[in-house]
Amino acid sequence: MRPPWNNFAPAFVISAAILCPGGARSQTLLPELSPGGSSRLLPTDAAVLDLQEPRMDLPCTVRPFKPELGFDFKFHSRYQVSVAMNDLADAGHLLTILFRVVSEDHRDAPAYFEQRIRVPALEADNKGRVELSGEFLLGEGKYHVDWLMRDSSERVCASSWDVEAKVDPKESQISRDIVHGLIQPMEVPFLADASRADRDRRGSLLNVTIVVNFAPQDLRSATLSDTDIEVLAAILRKMARDPRIGSYSIVACSIRAQQVIFRQSNAARIDLPALGEALKSLNLARVNVKELSVKNGETEFLTSVTQEAFKSSQPDGLIFVSPKCPLDVDLSRETIEGLRYPDRPVFYLNYNLEPGIFPWHDAIGHVVKRLGGYEYTIRRPGDLSNAWSEVVAHLLASHTRQAAAISQP
Repeated sequence: MRPPWNNFAPAFVISAAILCPGGARSQTLLPELSPGGSSRLLPTDAAVLDLQEPRMDLPCTVRPFKPELGFDFKFHSRYQVSVAMNDLADAGHLLTILFRVVSEDHRDAPAYFEQRIRVPALEADNKGRVELSGEFLLGEGKYHVDWLMRDSSERVCASSWDVEAKVDPKESQISRDIVHGLIQPMEVPFLADASRADRDRRGSLLNVTIVVNFAPQDLRSATLSDTDIEVLAAILRKMARDPRIGSYSIVACSIRAQQVIFRQSNAARIDLPALGEALKSLNLARVNVKELSVKNGETEFLTSVTQEAFKSSQPDGLIFVSPKCPLDVDLSRETIEGLRYPDRPVFYLNYNLEPGIFPWHDAIGHVVKRLGGYEYTIRRPGDLSNAWSEVVAHLLASHTRQAAAISQP
């Protein structure tokens, strides 16, 4: 039988609240501790952090991990804390985690993070252990972390470590997407607004239509995981920040549930917060009775969504974003021919973390292939960067051809 403590452990993940299915997690960044701010740091905590030496008044083991580059093009730096339950029996009702992260290039601007954890009543003879985890975001560079955990009895566990976040030399082309020296909490929510400051518009602007299918990477799952939403959101955010795109039309849907979740037409930006709010209504286990009566309903739904996406906005290109989407019946040849628009390229950004599990074309891939389009497998952040560069290059070339054809007498 799993101990009651397991109901507590997931509540401590150093990441900000996520406004999406799956619940919320809390974190506090303490900007007032930056130079010139009013300090909330206790003198005893400051002394422990400044000493940068291990403390084991409250016995614990801290294990940092090598930072991993996420689809948000930021490095996710994680650590794990292991504590014996019998050591926490006398901890009181509260644990306080406090740590600071200092960039090697900006030693005068440390970032401080705080987490408070409510501790349930524990038996002193409990022999189990608790695994707690923390995570924060970094840009490329070298950093130093000073960390402490304090209980209600003022017992302290302290540790320090160095972190280097760097791009794999094999993927050096994505360095342009990565900020240097960044220190941030986990973004909240994944579908947060893409900053307009990132969009320095230039050139002849493109008009794109995006059909994004929200579905779990695991074909057997009935729910979307945080990773599913995070990666799909990261792909949309990459598009939203491109200065060459002037107009977005979005159809967010669930092919499995045969449901359109969110629409946006010919807008200057992707309204990610509104999409995140709409996503809360998605229930993959619920399908309308009327839709169940339609033979090959998922195929018919994909057909109607594709037809509407092409006809409603007359885009420079149509972009599908989805994990693998196998259907019992693919679209017919006649249906696909009806979707063919000259000089309107079609693309498929297929989010697929494990290509070996389903290496074949899925339903969307079949459509895109038969329309003469381009499919890209998105497994790592570098794949997204490379794929989007090629998508924009094809869009610009098609846009130029169309403009030249119009200008000819």
